[in-house]
Amino acid sequence: MAAIVGTYAMAWGFGALGAVVGARLGMAPAESSALFGLLALLVMPVIALWALAAGRVGRVWAVLAVGTVVQIALAYLIRGLVPGSGA
Repeated sequence: MAAIVGTYAMAWGFGALGAVVGARLGMAPAESSALFGLLALLVMPVIALWALAAGRVGRVWAVLAVGTVVQIALAYLIRGLVPGSGA
C-alpha cells in the first residue's frame, strides 16, 4: 500500500513543486506543469522500487509522508499562497 499511495503522493508533490519553481524561473505555467508532470512519471518507478525493496514499512511511510508534505509546503511557500510568506 505504501508503494502505491506514497509513490503517487510523492510524485504529485514533485510535480507541484517543480511546476511552481519552473513558473517562478520564467517558464510558461503550462509548459512548467507539463515538463514536471512528465519528470514525475520518471521519478515514480524509482520511488516505487525503493518502497518495495525497503525492509521496514514504517520507514517507507515516514519518508514518503515527510517528503510529500515538505514538497507541497515548499510549493505553497514559493507560490506565495501562505499568509506571511512575503508574496
